[in-house]
Amino acid sequence: MKNLKNVNLKILKKSIIWILLFIIFLYSWVFIYSYVFEQDKIKIDKYNFEQLEKSKLILNNISTDSKKFFTLKDFNNIYDSDIKPIKNCYYISNSNWKEKYIFWFQLESLIYKFINFWKNYVYPKYDLPPSYFCWWSRNCSDNMVFNIFYKTISNPCRD
Repeated sequence: MKNLKNVNLKILKKSIIWILLFIIFLYSWVFIYSYVFEQDKIKIDKYNFEQLEKSKLILNNISTDSKKFFTLKDFNNIYDSDIKPIKNCYYISNSNWKEKYIFWFQLESLIYKFINFWKNYVYPKYDLPPSYFCWWSRNCSDNMVFNIFYKTISNPCRD
């Protein structure tokens, strides 16, 4: 019995080592690929994060009873800010359920997608549960608000 336990432990250790090596290899490959072939996309992502930081200076100081905005254009007009996307639009609003605001954009480079584990980046978070829509539509799995967000961030801004 003790011998079987040692064999299982050795197999587990080897499996963990191989999984870790695979993950390291995968991240290394993504890192090299991105820095060789995606310099322009990395610049777009860096710029988007800079715009997020710039907007957070304003968003963190907005009171809960301030005028509501639901588009980047409204935000720029109300707060006289100069937040401009390079490629696709940002979804920005001070109406975000439990959070004070939301800032959402699409990631372009593979490395940023790997780092953030998603194709899109939302700050602070998207927290509307799908069950919220069950009384709006017959299909509880259809998250209409998410679809609006996604359409906004995957296309250039409309004036």
